[in-house]
Amino acid sequence: MTFSNAVSPLGSAIRPRVLVVDDNRECARMMATLVDLMGAEVRIAHTGRDALEIGAPFAPDCVILDISMPALDGYDTCRRLRSHDWGAAAMVVALTGWGRPCDKDKAHAAGFDAHWVKPVDIHQVRDLMNSLGKVHQKNDSRRSVVMS
Repeated sequence: MTFSNAVSPLGSAIRPRVLVVDDNRECARMMATLVDLMGAEVRIAHTGRDALEIGAPFAPDCVILDISMPALDGYDTCRRLRSHDWGAAAMVVALTGWGRPCDKDKAHAAGFDAHWVKPVDIHQVRDLMNSLGKVHQKNDSRRSVVMS
């Protein structure tokens, strides 16, 4: 399967908001480019603290969050963002090189909704974007309430 066959843009009317958080700038840029090509509106943060600052005004539908970051790791970032209305409502996906069952359990306990192991399968990203597009259509009124 080619890259172009795997990408399924959502269309301009449906623009779920995705916050990509990774201290590795190249990884963050690549993931952001991929979800942008799939039709999402994207912001990038390189630290947990930046994610919390960007998240409030951006109100993402989804946060794709690296686990292994300096200062404030992905687990603590997830716990903190979940304490905000915008973070409680968002789908939060752990993005990590750690894939043992105990790693998945730890991510779930921290508040992650999903756990992806690097390198990410493009089909996982496409499926997430498609599901976000469907949820975004149903919750369009929620967006106006959150942004008020």
